[in-house]
Amino acid sequence: MVENLVIDVPTLSVEHSGDDAQTIFKNMPQLEGIVVLDNETPVGLIMRPFFYQKIGTLYGHSLYITRKLSILMDTSILIVDSSQSIPEVVSLAMERDHDRLYDYIVVIREDKYVGVINIKMFLTELTKHREEHIAVLKTQHEELQKANQEEKK
Repeated sequence: MVENLVIDVPTLSVEHSGDDAQTIFKNMPQLEGIVVLDNETPVGLIMRPFFYQKIGTLYGHSLYITRKLSILMDTSILIVDSSQSIPEVVSLAMERDHDRLYDYIVVIREDKYVGVINIKMFLTELTKHREEHIAVLKTQHEELQKANQEEKK
């Protein structure tokens, strides 16, 4: 289950403004994104590069900084249930558009926000998991070969 990979990141309501998002990004320079909620349900995502790309355009700061996040957020987000399997989530994540591959994966339980999966951490964890499986399979293979040799004697 993916629930073991969930991290908590700041959230804002759709009623908050672009200025609120900017404050969070300024105060947390390592933060990659903010989840936008409507009550406790995730409805959007503001990833740092997307945010600064929007407000960095000519008149972008004036247009977005004081307005509600509902006009600034990305609503094409990947939302998965906390009970979904890792392979299933990997498949869904890799089907996303190229420009969204590294966006957070938003995790819910009973339609309520739980947290996000950072795709970089997710892939690292998946690699570790695969290496563990390979080591187990290698050991089993060696044991089978040894048993086969013993049986031939």
